[in-house]
Amino acid sequence: MSTVLVWSIAIGAIAGVLFRPREWPEAIWSCLGAALLVVCRLISVPKAGAAIAKGADVYLFLTGMMMLAELARQKGVFDWLAGLAALTIEEVFLGDPAWVVPQGQPAGAYTLKLGVFTSLVGTPFFFWLVLKLKRTSP
Repeated sequence: MSTVLVWSIAIGAIAGVLFRPREWPEAIWSCLGAALLVVCRLISVPKAGAAIAKGADVYLFLTGMMMLAELARQKGVFDWLAGLAALTIEEVFLGDPAWVVPQGQPAGAYTLKLGVFTSLVGTPFFFWLVLKLKRTSP
């Protein structure tokens, strides 16, 4: 019985995080699931407290990453990268405007080039490639 209840609470919490009923933030749903586990005595309060304390390094890491992402958003880093990618996509991957299938090439090759571009944008390799192209371009 307790196994079924644990799985039900876990599935409910995950569904709340994924689908956000009532447009509540994801944190509410995950904390509600954790609280239900304690209230239903499926996990003891000391074990729950120990689990929370054990994750302190993860919480600090995620907080730092969110702060860096917000600072980058405010300073326009993501907009700059998107503009850089838009300027570079034509030169690096397509050779022609993005809305035209290059003459003489099958549409599959065009799709493959777009797929390669999509998988590379935002990676350190792509950033290095853009910088390299900027330095070597006349």
